[in-house]
Amino acid sequence: MRILKIVLLMLVVLFVAFMWVAKDSGTLQRDLDDDDQSHSTEMIVGRDGQAGGGSDGQAGRFLQELGYVDWVDADPEQGAGVVLHLRDKAWAGYGFYAPQTYNRAFLIDMDGEIRHQWHAADLPGSWQIAELLEGGDLLVMDKESYVARLSLTSEVRWTYSMRAHHDLTLMPDGRVVVIGRQRRDLDLGDGTVRPVVDDMFEVLDGDTGEFLERIWVSDLLGDRVSAERKAAIDEVTGFWWRWTGEPEEDAMDVFHTNSIEVAHRAIPGVCEVGDLLISVRELDLVGFLDLDARALRWTWGPGVVEGQHHPTLTDQDTVVIFDNGTRSPKSRVIEVDPLTGAIVWQYGGQNEGQELRSWRRGGSQKLPNGNMLIMESNKGHVFEVTREGEVVWRYYNPFMKDGGSKRGAVFRMLRFPPELVDPLLKAVAN
Repeated sequence: MRILKIVLLMLVVLFVAFMWVAKDSGTLQRDLDDDDQSHSTEMIVGRDGQAGGGSDGQAGRFLQELGYVDWVDADPEQGAGVVLHLRDKAWAGYGFYAPQTYNRAFLIDMDGEIRHQWHAADLPGSWQIAELLEGGDLLVMDKESYVARLSLTSEVRWTYSMRAHHDLTLMPDGRVVVIGRQRRDLDLGDGTVRPVVDDMFEVLDGDTGEFLERIWVSDLLGDRVSAERKAAIDEVTGFWWRWTGEPEEDAMDVFHTNSIEVAHRAIPGVCEVGDLLISVRELDLVGFLDLDARALRWTWGPGVVEGQHHPTLTDQDTVVIFDNGTRSPKSRVIEVDPLTGAIVWQYGGQNEGQELRSWRRGGSQKLPNGNMLIMESNKGHVFEVTREGEVVWRYYNPFMKDGGSKRGAVFRMLRFPPELVDPLLKAVAN
């Protein structure tokens, strides 16, 4: 009996050793695969025949585990397209958005009519976000797979394969900055190395899509990860990690950077022209980043916002933020004075009669007349309100399925002035 126990113990030890080696080998190979793919400017076929993506199957799971669903529940009685338009109060322009459920982007007029669309048949997948550039070019992103640049007539100028997510932007000097992510083993400042999902700012040549450099978010904000979050990582990467090599990703996603925007004006003590206004969801933090110096000039948010999205700088030197309120009953849009940290305007939240709730995603844009365009993303709903909170324009994403019970989410819609869009429409008409 004693010999049998010794044999069984040896078998257990050998099994544990085998799993440990297999896990380390798999981690090494995954890291090598990531490095090989991050510098590719060719569109590759990844998961389910879609362009880009990683060969290890990890990429497609990240956003699924974070609660991002492209099709959301819909009430057919809400209608589709523009259902409200008070012409004397709404700011007239063209809406631009990518429906997120297709590889298309649209310009719509104030009545919801499609005036132009971009579509590239050889770029499969669905575009999480698209950014309209001067002259009608687009930057588009298929989440976790690729980014690409298209012409006004949908000609693909270049593609770049990477684990992109959430946002991308064009810098004043022509560089493109894309948010990406990768699993890494990091010391977050306490001497313990942990596996985390780290974000990066991937910098590309805007004309060719060639890789230029990479800035890790952990190098900027790694010391701000809380002790509670580190303990949560330890919990999911302990026994489970040692035996299977597949810890749960939620606890490891310690930053979740979800927005970048170029500052178009300077505010002394806050930002300079060309800085990046960033949002880091898991830290409840927004800030201005000097990309070249790899330094944050200004940060704000912890203790005030919860899981925020899409901060934008206004012409009045304020910052508008979609505060998801992930630990609160409702979401809200706030306008903040960055010099004082004071909230100078709000819609939703505790304001009576102003219903707003988007657990994930969400966005806002302050319009030239002072109105606010608000994206209630997880309802596929976009609406415009006055400073007094009156709704003057309302749009429900018309892309629906399952008999109208499901509606496509709208990650972001922005409104552009006629003087920018009309020349584009005239160019394609000719």
